[in-house]
Parts: sequence; structure tokens; C-alpha cells
Amino acid sequence: MTVVGAFGHMLGEHSGGMIVRRARQWPFKLKLLPIRDEPEIFRYLRQSHALVAITHAAAQLPMDVVACLDEEVSFVATDVGSIRDMLHPKSADTVMMEASAS
Repeated sequence: MTVVGAFGHMLGEHSGGMIVRRARQWPFKLKLLPIRDEPEIFRYLRQSHALVAITHAAAQLPMDVVACLDEEVSFVATDVGSIRDMLHPKSADTVMMEASAS
């Protein structure tokens, strides 16, 4: 799994630390990809067939979701803001997750 984007604080914890902590339990490899040139990011994501985790605590219209949809890159996202409204109702539950501290 590749995590791309800016890090911050979510539910009282640094989001990068939260991801690394949770990833210890995952049966697959984690790669943190810091913000870089957007075309370079999407080139990497398409070539590696990565699943992008978009972990916003709040977002009205997150452009990273729009970009993933436009670039046809697979993603999962926290169910905040208008992200759900951007997705087809039948696929929204497949890619949306609730934010939690655990």
C-alpha cells in the first residue's frame, strides 16, 4: 500500500505515525510517498498498481480524490466532507472508511 499526500494530525495523533503503527498488523508492505510533483506521483501509482489511502480528517472537496478518479488510480478514503457525494452510490461503501483512533 502506498500512502501519498501531506501528513498532519488526526484524532490527536500524527497521521504518518498512525499509519505506520496500524501497518504493523497488515499482511502487505507499506510505502509512504511524500508530496512531490503530481505527474510523478501518478506515474508511480499507475506503474506500481498501488492502492492510495486518502486519510482526511475533514475535507469539502479533496482534489486528491478528484485526481485519483481522473487518473483511474485505485484508492480508499475517510468518509468526510463531500467525498461520498463524488462517488457512484454503489461503489462508495467499497472505498470509504470511518475515521477512528484505533
